[in-house]
Amino acid sequence: MTAQNLATNASVNPVIVEQALNARGDNDAVSGLQLIRAAKKGDDEKLRGLIAAGVTVDAEDENGWTALAWAVKNRHADIARVLIDAGANAEHESRNGWTPMGLAVKSGSPSIIAIAMGGLDRKVIAFPR
Repeated sequence: MTAQNLATNASVNPVIVEQALNARGDNDAVSGLQLIRAAKKGDDEKLRGLIAAGVTVDAEDENGWTALAWAVKNRHADIARVLIDAGANAEHESRNGWTPMGLAVKSGSPSIIAIAMGGLDRKVIAFPR
């Protein structure tokens, strides 16, 4: 699929997708770090372009933090929602033991907590009768 087609399907700028595809071709770790930087900054267009280009949403930085962890920590609710919708794991544990869900609770923001809860693995939840 071309950058133009990916961009049209994801409703993002084709130039951003083309840049993401080029970076991804060079090194998946580099494009993962670009995704993390976009999440930290709240750069929605760049983030969506990288996701459309197929960058792994659970890529880690040097401390094991994912784009979702940074979006939650910096209270970028819209970015966190995009990452959750793209399949980011709210239970991914960093090297220092933090998860995006834990960071959401620490933030005290009901909207951030609700978004992070959307990324929890629901298959382990059971209710007694």
